[in-house]
Amino acid sequence: MISYNVVTVKRYKQYQNLWPIGLIAIAYLSIGLWLIPQYMNWDANACMGLLMAPFIGNIKKGQYSLRYFAPALIAVALALILPIRTALFAAILFAIVLLFENCIGKLDFVFVLILLLISPVFKHITRLVELPLRLWLSEDVAGVLSFIGLQASSAGNQIAIGKYEFSVDPACAGLNMLITSLLICLFIVAASQQKLQKRLPLKYLLALLVGALGLNIACNFFRILTLVLFKFMPGTVMHDFIGLVCLALYVIIPVLKLAPLIVDKLGIQHQSIHAPSLNIGLRHSILHVLILVAVLLSSYRRINLDTIYQPSKKDIKLPGYRQTNLTGGIIKLQSETTLIYIKPTAYYAPEHDPTVCWTGSGYQFAKVGKQTINGIQLYTGVLKKGKDKLYTAWWFDNGRERSINQVEWRWHALRTEQQFYLVNVSASNAADLNRALGHLLSHNILQ
Repeated sequence: MISYNVVTVKRYKQYQNLWPIGLIAIAYLSIGLWLIPQYMNWDANACMGLLMAPFIGNIKKGQYSLRYFAPALIAVALALILPIRTALFAAILFAIVLLFENCIGKLDFVFVLILLLISPVFKHITRLVELPLRLWLSEDVAGVLSFIGLQASSAGNQIAIGKYEFSVDPACAGLNMLITSLLICLFIVAASQQKLQKRLPLKYLLALLVGALGLNIACNFFRILTLVLFKFMPGTVMHDFIGLVCLALYVIIPVLKLAPLIVDKLGIQHQSIHAPSLNIGLRHSILHVLILVAVLLSSYRRINLDTIYQPSKKDIKLPGYRQTNLTGGIIKLQSETTLIYIKPTAYYAPEHDPTVCWTGSGYQFAKVGKQTINGIQLYTGVLKKGKDKLYTAWWFDNGRERSINQVEWRWHALRTEQQFYLVNVSASNAADLNRALGHLLSHNILQ
């Protein structure tokens, strides 16, 4: 009877310790359920990461930690300063991980990295380098083909060899496979850690991921080279088969060989700690309550980027064009032959260039490349939708500085607090586009 009462008291105390954790966790999950459906992209990588997570979520019960306090604090501060979905998502993620590690036990770094990889946060980062990487791959593949004696040339993301033309689109550039490669790398690392009973420190884990990133770029280079060399066109079985073979040869097999060796050599031996279950409880309660209040406040203040800017009051004097001020601060200028959109953009905002906007309108991009007009470097491309064909160009402009370099214009905007605009010019033929660009660039309309 006494033994039964002792067990009952222990269980009561355990449940009593758990309810504050449960309330805070429910609050975070409620915000997450409200945010995630409108934010997450439920693609193959997201599903793959979620399926992998339970198998590698090694919990070290009894090893309590505040190591995610700084990331959570930074993420929450950013969510308060920049009330956008990306900042709020990061704040919720790090706040939940901090709560878990401070109350139940430490999670493996691999688990947290998987959550970051499958989130749109990482996709926003990859979009910043996607277009420059595609152009670089196209140019270098054409260079190698020319070096071995073939008549090959590149024009933007187009590679011509003989009478055949290949377009290095996002799928061909393999940035969709980039996240897949990193997820596979993390899974292999997790399996190696469990087998060897060692934990790879974060700095070595990140270095391994950087190596996997390099392998992925090499994979895509040789994939494109093989496809162009042997003329395996998109939509064929061999086109997809070569992609899988290159992924296996240049990413999966090297990681399978290297990851166990790195974990064995640089990993730290697991330390077993037997902690009583009654140790589970809310620690540093004031800290968690303050973070929860900050997250709730940032979720209440969350705004849509399109609502940041009111309809523009700028009156742009450009001869031959009529102006229309649209929602979101967008200015539309239209002439008989040319259409211009001028859209304000923030340095902290995700990339949303014309390859996103026009594609969402049903157009497909072709021949994306760089062109220099009046000493200004621009991106150019051809848009196709059924029988419709448009020639387009775009750059970022603040009235004084013009750039297509994502890091350059964002850093300049952050440092000077000057408003940058995405300028997109389109025409029905190349001659009208070049004429409009020369005219537009000679008039500093945004100053």
